Parts: sequence; C-alpha cells; structure tokens
Amino acid sequence: QSITPQTGKKLDRMIMVVLALALTYFAVDKFLLTNGPAVIDEQIPATQSEVVPAASDASIAVLPFRNISSDPENEYFADGMTEEVMGLLANVRDLRVISRSSSFAYKGLAVPVRQIAQELSVAHILEGSVRRSEQKVRISVQLIDARSDDQQWSKTWEKSASDIFDLQNEVALEIAAQLQRTLSIGEYSRRDNPTNNLEAYHVYLRARELWWRREPESVDQSIRMFERAIEMDPGFALAHAGLASALYIDFLSNPLRSMDEWRQRANRAHELDPTLAEPVFLEADYQLFPGGDVEKAISMISQALSLEPNSTWINFMVSIYWAAGGSLERVLILAEKAQSLDPLHPMINGNLGKVHLLLDNNARALHYLNLASELGMGGELHWTNKAVVLARLGDVVATREHAREVAQTLDLPESYVNTMVRLADTEHMAGVDLDDLGELPFLLRFDICLRSGELQCAFDAFAARMREKSAVPTFSLIWLEEARPLREQPGFTEWLQKNFNWPALTAHWTVHGWPDVCPSSVDSLDCR
Repeated sequence: QSITPQTGKKLDRMIMVVLALALTYFAVDKFLLTNGPAVIDEQIPATQSEVVPAASDASIAVLPFRNISSDPENEYFADGMTEEVMGLLANVRDLRVISRSSSFAYKGLAVPVRQIAQELSVAHILEGSVRRSEQKVRISVQLIDARSDDQQWSKTWEKSASDIFDLQNEVALEIAAQLQRTLSIGEYSRRDNPTNNLEAYHVYLRARELWWRREPESVDQSIRMFERAIEMDPGFALAHAGLASALYIDFLSNPLRSMDEWRQRANRAHELDPTLAEPVFLEADYQLFPGGDVEKAISMISQALSLEPNSTWINFMVSIYWAAGGSLERVLILAEKAQSLDPLHPMINGNLGKVHLLLDNNARALHYLNLASELGMGGELHWTNKAVVLARLGDVVATREHAREVAQTLDLPESYVNTMVRLADTEHMAGVDLDDLGELPFLLRFDICLRSGELQCAFDAFAARMREKSAVPTFSLIWLEEARPLREQPGFTEWLQKNFNWPALTAHWTVHGWPDVCPSSVDSLDCR
C-alpha cells in the first residue's frame, strides 16, 4: 500500500499551518512593508546542477532503526540513533539524505524496499536495529541497493554504553565509505561529542522524541525534558537549541508567551556552538517580528543556509522569501531541493506546487498540489491555488467538481462555481459579473479580475490585500503570467514605490538579480 495517506494522518496539521503562516508573514510582510532598505546576501544556488547530485545514485533514506531491546521504553533511543546517523550523513557533500519526517513515515509499516525507494526517489536504503542494555549498545545495519533489492553491505557494532558518540561516528563513517566506493561524494567529517554527560544525552533524546510528535502535550513535555538535560549539563548546546525550538512552537500556538524565552535559548545555543543552524534561523525569525532588524535577519538566514545547506526547512523558507522578489527560476531550485529532501511532507509539496503555478507550469503545479492534498494539506490558500490551476488547464469537469467542494467548505455562493467554470471555459469568460460574486478568497478574486480584463479591480484587490496582516505571501502573485497586463501598465513602478518598500526591493534585486520578467533598472521596472 502507498505510504502517502498514512503520512498526512501522522503530521500535526495545526503546527504545520501556524509555522508556515507565521514565518511567511513575518518574512514577507516585514521585508516589503517596512521603511528602509534591506541588504540581502543569501547563498542561493544559481543552477540546477548545484541542487541535484551529479550522480543520481548519491541518495539514501535511513529508515527507523528497530528497537530490539528487552525494554520497549528504549524506542526513543532507537529513534534517536536513527536521527543522529541521518544527521551525520546529511553533512556529507553531494549525498542526498531524506529528511526525518519522510523516512519516519514508514515506521512500523511493512512496505517493500523498492516501493519506499520509488516514493522517496532514492537509490539506497539503510535499515538497522538497536539493542541497548545498561552496559552495552549494539547496532546492526544493512545497506540495500533499492533498485535490485540486494544487500550491498552489513555490519554490527557493539560498544560500551559510554562510547555512544564514538559508535555514531563509526556507523556514519563506514556507511559513507561504502557509498564512496561507487559514488563521487565528499568525505565524512567526524563530529565532536555534543556532551560529556550521558544521562543528559539520554534525556535529550527523550525530549527530541516528544518534540517530533508536535502535539501540545508532547511539546510541553519536551520543554521540561530539555530543561532537565540543561540542568545536568549547562553547556549542552543541542539541548539549548532543542528547548528554543520547543518554546518557539509553543509560542506560535500560545502567543501570550514571551518571545524572549525562545530567543534567549537560541542565542545561548549559538554561543555554545556557532555551527548549529537552528538557533541562527530562530534568531533571524525573531528579527522579522515587528520592531526587529530586517537586515540582520536576512544576513542570519544566509548564515543558516551556509551552515546547513541540506536543511529542508531552510531551503523551504528561503524559497518563500525569494518568491516575493520574482526570481522564480532560482526559487524553483530551492523549492525542488526541499521537496527532494522531504518528498512526503504536505507543505513542502504544496509550496513546490505554488512555485510551478507562479511559473505557469500548470501540469506540474497540479501534480504537487494534488500530492499535498493526498498527504493531508488543506486550507483556503491551498484550495484556491488548485482552483486556479484547474481553470488554467481548461478542465471544465474537474474545475466544476473542485469549485463545488471549495464553495461548500468556504460557504461561497453558487455564482462562484459558475465563474470558475467560465474561467476554465475561456470562450465564455466575457461577461463575468464581479459584483455578483460577493466575498471571495483573495487569490480567486485577483485571478478572476485579471482574466476578465478588469485591471483596476486587480490593482485594488492586490493593494488592499497587501495592507492586511493576513496578506502573505501575496506579493509573489504579482509575477503570475495572468498579471502581465498589470506589470505592463505605464504606472506600475510608481504603484510599487507608493505601496511597498521600494528600497528593500531594489536592494534585493541588485544583489540577487531582477525579476525574471523585468529587465534590470535601478529606478524603474520594464516588465513583461
């Protein structure tokens, strides 16, 4: 059976939606609507070859190690070992390692190796088991060629429980060495011990396992466990970073909490270990809140990306930031990289679908939007993205079916369904009565205004939306193919200068290139 339906059920939708909306709002809204220029220096790859490994074989999914200890409570330890090995391998240059959320979607499921490899688009699968006693830790792994289903290599390690960090390094080193025999990938770099307090480390692993559940109660428990680990070892940087992240998630679902809590922990983690990307990214997000330092935030996002270039979430979020700048081909590279690292995450696929929508790649947009839906993604923006794509493709039957579903969900009038069908059937587009539509989701109204040739309606809708706190990520829609008539208006530059943070936009464009549809100019845009 396919893994995709189970994945959506396992993910906490509320946390995903809040994270996406909060981060996107504070990034784009602050970047575009505040006064003063922002100097932006993100390390974005310029070509597709910098994203996809030169050898397609250089990819691996580390499946959750089975806990074969006599104590089922050691499940957290087996999961922790899996995540640690996964993280260590992710630092090997040119090796694509599937993210935890996609790999762990197969936990406890009897899915054939070839099917997993196909769904995750990898050439290698690593399976393993962990047995832990009070004195010893035993790890057995096998590397499988996913195309032939043949075992390439296997090994078992047994060490003292006090040598757990050496064991992790040895496992990652030997896996990388086996892959290096046939692949052009980088060398494995040994990681220093994160703590000298093994008890604190075990508490940290328990906290991480709770954190990954993403449920309010489990996040609260993880906060207490991270705090306990820090009490045992105040210099444990990973525990400080984990606590910062847990407090941040708690803040997003409970805005009455102080932002200073997670910021202080993030800064402390960065002081203890400047190589950790997560605390840097959290500080960047803090600076994107009202009253923060936008230039510092943008610089820190660049720093986080350079520290962890294979981070799914950093690539995902930077793709959202840069979509507002209009360099959509470069944005596509980042969005595709995030999806290649976490192919079963609904928001990652939804974002890639939206980028293809912006590029007018409608068949591919529909593919990823459908996949996101299958994985459990919903919400007004997602549904309206799909409605626009279906209408573009001219599929009248599918458009009517989807429009009726959206109308029922969002309590929209029947006239909405009729209008969407007209959008799909371009011969009948003329004569749409905008006043008859009533209140519509912004993207739909904007698209209908554009398609019906009502440019002033589109201008007004767009400007009004950008003044709202919930407008994000509206600005990227100005680069839609349908918005070409807006961009070609003589007063387009003046309109941007009046309504948006023009110095910040030009600073971004000067450093990272002008929008794909606009030749470069410091004072004005000549868009098509």
